[in-house]
Amino acid sequence: MIKNATIKQSIALSLIAISAIVAGLSVQTLIKSQKNSASIINLSGMQRMHSQRIAFYANSLYLSKDSIEIERHKSVILDLKKKMQYIHESLLYGNDSLNLPRIDSDSLLKMYTQDPINLNQQIKVFLGEVGVFVNSTDTVKKKDAFLIINTYASGRLLYSLDKVVDQYVNETNHRIRAMEIRGVAAVYTIIVLLILEFIFVFNPLIHVHLEYERKLKKQNKRLAHLNQDLEQFIYATSHDLKTPIRGLHNLLEFFDADFSDELKEKSKDYILLIKSRVKRINVLIDGLMRFGSVSREQTEDAPFDLSRLISRLVSKYQSDNISIEVTSDLPSLKVSPVRMNEIFINLIENAIRYNKRAICEITIGHTETRQFHQFFVRDNGVGIDNKYHDKIFKLFQTLEVDDEDPTAGIGLAIVQKIVNELGGKVWVESAEDEYFKICFTILKGEMG
Repeated sequence: MIKNATIKQSIALSLIAISAIVAGLSVQTLIKSQKNSASIINLSGMQRMHSQRIAFYANSLYLSKDSIEIERHKSVILDLKKKMQYIHESLLYGNDSLNLPRIDSDSLLKMYTQDPINLNQQIKVFLGEVGVFVNSTDTVKKKDAFLIINTYASGRLLYSLDKVVDQYVNETNHRIRAMEIRGVAAVYTIIVLLILEFIFVFNPLIHVHLEYERKLKKQNKRLAHLNQDLEQFIYATSHDLKTPIRGLHNLLEFFDADFSDELKEKSKDYILLIKSRVKRINVLIDGLMRFGSVSREQTEDAPFDLSRLISRLVSKYQSDNISIEVTSDLPSLKVSPVRMNEIFINLIENAIRYNKRAICEITIGHTETRQFHQFFVRDNGVGIDNKYHDKIFKLFQTLEVDDEDPTAGIGLAIVQKIVNELGGKVWVESAEDEYFKICFTILKGEMG
């Protein structure tokens, strides 16, 4: 279901991307077309203006008697003629410097090159007569040229230029409408695709997600009940086991007291062995009850100074053959002080219990990252092989069994359980015959 939805989503997103590209290209083309059309229409309008100005200055030149005025008018007319010729060629053949494309419209090309308008021919005639009027010394030719200039400027040429401008405007509007339609179509396509994607892709995914969420809640609720039942079972079983175990221990004491003189040495050894096993069972039951109670305890997160807590523990455990050193500043935290206290008690006692050196040297340190506080408790014990690093965190796992001082092998399991509930992890770093080091992290709180 999810795989099919992912494929559909990929297809839909691809179509949306294509539509968006089309819309973007349409907008770019529309903008470019509008710029070109505006330039062409402006230049065509300038042609009209230049032809009118040439006619105006031709009239002034024809009537002027002042030689200075005559030369000035000639200069203006020739400049207008040059500009009009340049614009005409640019419009007809294109001009890269003006960003003008070559005429690509059949109707406009016909207006420029074919009758009845043949604007190209009219411009040539008009500009030719302007040259004759300005440069000729023949009075008759000058007068004929003057009449043609005025006739063209106010009649046929003006009409033709108007028709060409109108055609430019019409074709530009047509192109713009086409581009607008294409852009709008692309936008509507995107909207339709988004709607279809929601109906056929996201909506099913939402239902799948809700179904998974419902199942997850049901499973979590079931696991919570199972965990609660398991903890109650552990507590009830451990509590109920204490009574017969205590009774067995008392019976052994009575038996030993009443029949000690009659028992053989081997039988006495057996009784001592049974007592040690009973003692160990008691320790295991107490450890099991403690492990089961960790999650049930209602502890509140509160801001506290970890340095003060560690100072109390150092004072409690430090002695002539136990040295505890804190190698870095410890932070203020906002977690449960009870849980942090239990973590460090278990780690310090673990370091002391399994250290065979004459002087047990324990080091406590702290570093931090952006998300976590990281702590370590290191001792100068003999260390353990890497293959046992995971084993020591398992319930009832201890690498040494000592009948004189039995342990539940549960301290590090409790540490791991608390650390996991605080959002961190715990691991071992060790070198045989050199050191044993337990590291753990916890998520930073508001005061971390």
